[in-house]
Amino acid sequence: MASLADSLYRAVATRMGADEHLQVAGLLKEARRISVTRPAAEAIKAWVDGDPWAVECNLDSIAPPSRPLWLEWPLATRSGHGGGDGAVTGCLVAPNPEHPGLLAMVTGWETGDGQARHAFAVAVTDLQGLYDLSWGARNRFSRTPDESLERMMSSVSVSLPGGFADEIDILTDGSPEAREGMMRDATSEIPMVFGLLVALERRGGLSLSLMEDGSLEAKLSPAPPVGFLSRMASRFAGTKPAPFTRKVRKGEVVSLDLRL
Repeated sequence: MASLADSLYRAVATRMGADEHLQVAGLLKEARRISVTRPAAEAIKAWVDGDPWAVECNLDSIAPPSRPLWLEWPLATRSGHGGGDGAVTGCLVAPNPEHPGLLAMVTGWETGDGQARHAFAVAVTDLQGLYDLSWGARNRFSRTPDESLERMMSSVSVSLPGGFADEIDILTDGSPEAREGMMRDATSEIPMVFGLLVALERRGGLSLSLMEDGSLEAKLSPAPPVGFLSRMASRFAGTKPAPFTRKVRKGEVVSLDLRL
């Protein structure tokens, strides 16, 4: 079965319309590809939805990619595209060649009828801004989930390339609703993408294995060994020790355990 990356590449490489489609195709061809297993994707989604503050606290673990990165996972989009057993969503994360700290993100999805599409608008974030946000989350900001999500989303701007803007205006007669939909398509997967990028860098998150086609598969990491003191503290507290903890303000810790 073809990956979403392959299906999307064929769709954009042969598509008539804006030149930006060919730019997306070129980045896909160059990208390091990672396919996330369903258990891992469901665990990341539950983590992002249930404790976005823990994701926010660890945004500074996201390393600047040296080349484009493609992530895909077998879940429907949050904006309502796709669905069913064959649902797949993906995101192209591409560094700016002149400013590597700037990341452009293009969301793609399986439409449900065997077709692949991508968002026309592009989400852009600055890694240094994410690192500052991470420090603030650990030391100053509230842990309220909605506020944490709002802060992460505020770290992202949306760009609509001229060719895509012209194409969508022609297809929809300049519908304002169509442009609003493009903005949702560009940003709705950002929390999931941030969660995946963090989990790929953290012990207790995701581990990678090389597939026959040269792509990588991301699955839940085996639970790492827990130290004696952590085991004893958890036994007395009646809790399960987390494989990864990080100190934050006033001696608190934020844990990353996708099995909890």
